[in-house]
Amino acid sequence: MSAGGSAPHHQSEEHGVAQGVEAAYHRVLWEHPDRSVRFGVEATFNYAPLSFQNQGQLAADVRLDHFAYPLQGVRPPSAPYAGTFFGPGTMILDNPLGLVPQTIVNGATLWSNRHLDLDMYGIRLGPRLSGELRPRLYGMVDAGLALVVVDGSFAYQDTLQGGLSGHVSGHSTRQDVLPGWYFGLGLQHALNDRWGLLYQIKLQGNGDYNLGVDGRSVGLSLDPSVLQTFGLSYSF
Repeated sequence: MSAGGSAPHHQSEEHGVAQGVEAAYHRVLWEHPDRSVRFGVEATFNYAPLSFQNQGQLAADVRLDHFAYPLQGVRPPSAPYAGTFFGPGTMILDNPLGLVPQTIVNGATLWSNRHLDLDMYGIRLGPRLSGELRPRLYGMVDAGLALVVVDGSFAYQDTLQGGLSGHVSGHSTRQDVLPGWYFGLGLQHALNDRWGLLYQIKLQGNGDYNLGVDGRSVGLSLDPSVLQTFGLSYSF
């Protein structure tokens, strides 16, 4: 008889705030003669790390595999009995017969520890329209294509508790490219002819990122994400 286990489990978690860095280049293609309205294109590069960890007890199904070892028609001797690999005496064949396995639902308890680390690199490219709302204060709207490269690492360790003992662990990495879209609004306050303060909020969608190993999987949903940017702008 041998035992095997599986731990079907699903849990979702929302990551509140992830901090990162961003650099953008804006090129003006057209502007009104009084410079109150401007139209151009913008390219942005950003990076943000994410880390998730989940641990706790899980219920696991246990499968019992039964095997029968034929004695070739020989009646087994009474216990105790000790023989050798070469006889004389009753010999047990090394090719057992598999019997119907038995599954015990939630028959074991696992202590599970799972860790997901992500490095996310993003590129956005699209047109931007800005207009003067009041002296030195500009509003802007932009939209376009967004590309996110996700480099992820997932590791787990499950330890049996109670009457059973043992543990199993695994590790997997994956890099994926997720194309998508973005739409944003922003405000810019000009401190002087060169420097300004900038705030932007964007809605961005890039689908889902999934990573798994040994029947265990994790997923990250980026559809949609809310991005906020606080920073400085410089005109040249």
